[in-house]
Amino acid sequence: MNSLLKKLKQGQKGLGVFATMNSPMVTRSLATAGLDFIFIDQQHGLLDSSDTDQMITAMFGTDCTPIVR
Repeated sequence: MNSLLKKLKQGQKGLGVFATMNSPMVTRSLATAGLDFIFIDQQHGLLDSSDTDQMITAMFGTDCTPIVR
């Protein structure tokens, strides 16, 4: 089970940010900074599926959960 779900099931809050900028480097930096999730915003941002794929790939190997809208 990922760390965000574990926290939520224990009644704790998760800490995260909205990402609207296409930058796998920034996404990786945020993911390794101790955040529980990064909310990737395709609805109101300028991100397409390729951008989102690169951002999620940049999060591999961290405890940070990607959430995509």
